[in-house]
Formats: sequence, C-alpha cells, structure tokens
Amino acid sequence: MDDDHDARLTRMAERIAVDRDSLAGSLLASVLDGAETDGGELTNVLDSIPGAWERAELGRTQGVAGQSTSLDQL
Repeated sequence: MDDDHDARLTRMAERIAVDRDSLAGSLLASVLDGAETDGGELTNVLDSIPGAWERAELGRTQGVAGQSTSLDQL
C-alpha cells in the first residue's frame, strides 16, 4: 500500500479506536464480499492494487530461495 493510503488507514483506525490491521482486514473483506465471484471481476479487483503482481512475484521468489518464514513460526 502506498504511503497516502497507509496514512489514511491509520487515521481511520485511530478515529474509530480499532486496530489498524483489523480495520484493513475488514475493509478488504467488505470489498471482496461486494465483488462478483467470477474470475474476471476478481481479477479486476486484484489488478487495481498498485504493485500487487510485483510483490506477489517477489514473495514467490523469496519463498523458493528459502527467504521466508513458515506459518508455524508465526
């Protein structure tokens, strides 16, 4: 997420006195609930996230190289 959106999310969470990450998860869930379930619509939602593809590719590359944290270590 870019700095502007990050700041806006933080301000929103502070105003309603909730955890920032919980708010982000709730907002994402509501967007996904409102999206059509066909592949084309979901692809449009994901494609609208700036840099998402590049971050996913980086994560995949890091995972293959062993530069990630396994879920049981979290």
